Amino acid sequence: MKYVYGILISIFCYTGAFSQAAPQVTPYLQIQLYVSQLIGECNFAALKQTDTVYVHSGLQWKTTTSASLDSIWQSIVGIWGVDSSPGNMTRIGTTNDTFSICFNIVDYYSTLADPPGLNEGSSAGIGPMNPDSTPFNIGMVFRIGTCPLLDSHGKPECNNDQEGKDENCDDIYILGLQSPNSDSTLNVYDDGLQTFTAVAAQYVQGCPAGSVGAGIKSLNNSVTSLSVYPSPFTTVTRIDFDVAIQSKPKLTISNVLGQQVADLSSSVTTGHNSINWNGTDMSGVTVPSGVYMVQINTGDRIYSTQIVKQ
Repeated sequence: MKYVYGILISIFCYTGAFSQAAPQVTPYLQIQLYVSQLIGECNFAALKQTDTVYVHSGLQWKTTTSASLDSIWQSIVGIWGVDSSPGNMTRIGTTNDTFSICFNIVDYYSTLADPPGLNEGSSAGIGPMNPDSTPFNIGMVFRIGTCPLLDSHGKPECNNDQEGKDENCDDIYILGLQSPNSDSTLNVYDDGLQTFTAVAAQYVQGCPAGSVGAGIKSLNNSVTSLSVYPSPFTTVTRIDFDVAIQSKPKLTISNVLGQQVADLSSSVTTGHNSINWNGTDMSGVTVPSGVYMVQINTGDRIYSTQIVKQ
């Protein structure tokens, strides 16, 4: 039956059946789980008394000739039954009903987070996402922290009431990552390709502070992909970086003595930044040739790289 579902997925993805004058896709995806809406045997009974929830997911990041939903589980993030592992979600509100996670899709899935031997079985899909590829679909399930049981192979195992799956205890899917709805939401389905309301997914311009999900490399950095080009430069250089939180970090240029020579903070926005520096100080005077430090200060962390002015 899954092969039939997979054929339907292919039709939807390649004919644009999910498109509704879709907005531009951003790198940041927010997933929310409403545990009170989970029905069936896998109803997360244990999770209603805890504030620790993990999403275990796999990304299909390129076209596939397979017609099976299982082909979505290619780049896996999450180590089953291990506490303090990737996929930790944030509880929203004062009850244990809503949990959320937000991440940069490429960063999140570009590192293998399920090494063979740590998860059930011996395979971890086809490995990390190729950063140059395009995300297509996501498969996921949810769970509590460390599950106290072990399977026949001595690996952590969760009871049904410790898991969050669809009404038949099967996987949940976000399909059509490249075809969001007009309000930036994405379609979430159960294993029978019926709309699944206990999970919501939506593209956002940036993740709220403190909610950025981490892969195996603890990709909870609020600033990523910091680079400067050209360096050395003569008249102008470009500073590129991504801000993954809804805040405004401070961007400054300092000399080798640690003295600030320029402040470019007013140009920083949430999301991708490409900011030019013309090699002048805060008075508009061209700085001498030499080595300078580009620094991005988020308040709790400083990201930096060197730049050379000729």
